Amino acid sequence: MAFALKEHCDGRFALQSSAMKHLFPSVCALLGDKDEKVVANAIRSINHISYFVYHPEYLSEIEDKRSAALDVYCSLLSDLSSKIKFALEDAAGEIPMELTWKQRNGAKKHAWGSCTTLGMLLSFSNILPFIDVTLNESSLSSLFRCIQLSNIINEKIVAAAIKALVNLPITMWHHLSCKCDSVGRGLATCFDFLYEKKTTASNRDGVESLAHVLLISARRADFCNLFLIQDCVPFSVEYFYLWLVRHNTAPGVLKEIAAAVSSQKVEHILDVSVVHMFLSRTIQQNRRQSSPCKLNVAALSIDEYDEEGDEL
Repeated sequence: MAFALKEHCDGRFALQSSAMKHLFPSVCALLGDKDEKVVANAIRSINHISYFVYHPEYLSEIEDKRSAALDVYCSLLSDLSSKIKFALEDAAGEIPMELTWKQRNGAKKHAWGSCTTLGMLLSFSNILPFIDVTLNESSLSSLFRCIQLSNIINEKIVAAAIKALVNLPITMWHHLSCKCDSVGRGLATCFDFLYEKKTTASNRDGVESLAHVLLISARRADFCNLFLIQDCVPFSVEYFYLWLVRHNTAPGVLKEIAAAVSSQKVEHILDVSVVHMFLSRTIQQNRRQSSPCKLNVAALSIDEYDEEGDEL
């Protein structure tokens, strides 16, 4: 009887998934509707329906990048990112036209919902290998900018962006590491927020959690990006260092940072004292702890790190 019930449930969910897949393109098309309420409802519906379309349990094996499901997925990432970007540009005074109160309120609602739905779509790790990295990078940048502009945008948008980023699987960050600037940009965003922004306890906890995940996912190239994008996403290097000390950051992470700050790509933009500060901390941590990366870090000089830097 239990077996028969399971078969019945499996069959019911299979039918439900099939119906959702059939309905999905029509719902996605509503993102371009002129009615603000229709668009808002479509964004929410996509968040729920996408599970039955892209989750590994329901998505049949993807054979190539020409899949119709992937085309829709890529369009959704672009469309939702655009809605977030529009609301942020309006808040920052970066768009030439003046919006009415109704238009501005609608843009805020769309951005709020888009953060949540974008987080759901990006969480499907099974799709990552088939998507252009630049598309993921652009989508994540829109979520990061919500945090960067947290002082001037609606609190609900900020909270939704943080929650979306925190809930992303670590496999995604590992996949993007060293392939684009997302991990480095995310770290700069986190440490700028933690140092500068006044916020709720839940938002701060969320950003700290995200910072931990990004740190353990980052490699030398990601930390190079972190320091190289300071003009775009300024953050306090001193605060970053103190945060690492306060949270007793793992030697493996410190070793990657030390390699970055002493590489040819980065050393010219950092003060010598900053470089030695990170190198000294790395040596100190490796002396204290028995670690797989305790490969005589104390004997490594800046020149030796530079030799590794040439491989970039």
